[in-house]
Amino acid sequence: MGQGYKRDKLDEAPEEIRKLARVNSGYNTAMAAVKKTQQQLEFCTITAPISGAVSDISAALYGAANPGEPLFYVVDTEHLKASFDVLENEMSKFTIGSQVEVITVAYPGEVHRATVSAISPAVEKTGMIHMEAQLPPHPHLMPGMTAIITLK
Repeated sequence: MGQGYKRDKLDEAPEEIRKLARVNSGYNTAMAAVKKTQQQLEFCTITAPISGAVSDISAALYGAANPGEPLFYVVDTEHLKASFDVLENEMSKFTIGSQVEVITVAYPGEVHRATVSAISPAVEKTGMIHMEAQLPPHPHLMPGMTAIITLK
């Protein structure tokens, strides 16, 4: 700091001397840069209304975001469902709440239990009825997986 004051006793220097030392050393400029960077970082943080996994990232590193174009998607991994079709003549075996077993192609040794949560009220032209079953969260389950579904 000079001016006859020692570094380990800066608090003994008058306030005017300390202000002058901060200006001459670039301390004030550096602190302003730190605050500006912290504020910019706050504007760069993206928060999501749900928990999940980020997928399909289309943004380039250091690239600008364009209005109306998604940067990425957040997949809700806590509320997965299995979608499947059954023949019309097998519809009587399924009701809302029926238990089914889900075995994914990726992990054939794992059996996941699911509960039928939706049954389409209409039969498709092919004679199939669309159904959905709610799955409990599991680290090996993700949207888009292929699975074999059997009535328990």
